[in-house]
Amino acid sequence: MEGSRTHRTGGVALKLFLDTNVYSLLLRGGDPKSAGIRDFIQTKMETASQLLMPVVVYGELLAGFRGGHREKENRKDLEEFLQEFQLPVLNVTRETAEWYAILRARLNAKGKMIPMNDLWIAALTAQSGSQLLTLDKHFLNLPEMVAIIPNG
Repeated sequence: MEGSRTHRTGGVALKLFLDTNVYSLLLRGGDPKSAGIRDFIQTKMETASQLLMPVVVYGELLAGFRGGHREKENRKDLEEFLQEFQLPVLNVTRETAEWYAILRARLNAKGKMIPMNDLWIAALTAQSGSQLLTLDKHFLNLPEMVAIIPNG
């Protein structure tokens, strides 16, 4: 997983958000059960025109590191990952809040709520016209955004 990731897929720009569980899976490494999923994720990352990380994902990762015995190393690994893949961390804006409200109302109407942080991730993804690379199937309840979920 070296070098800049500025490729295009079939002539169409593919902006790809990475979810918390995707980052975690990539950094875990050697679990043979998830090798196929890791390969799928790496291929998607290599063909994306731009990789992005929602600030909510960044916060979830930092929260997971805090208090652990490897907090300093985990933070360093995350910053190196962001640098290697030239991943900007996208912040929440007023427009994101509008998307959040729209998506939450639609999920409420369906009776299919998702975790609040994931709703913010969905709002950022929909707002930016990106796709979300995730392992969480509940994102499929949101037709306003495209969630890429590896089989496995």
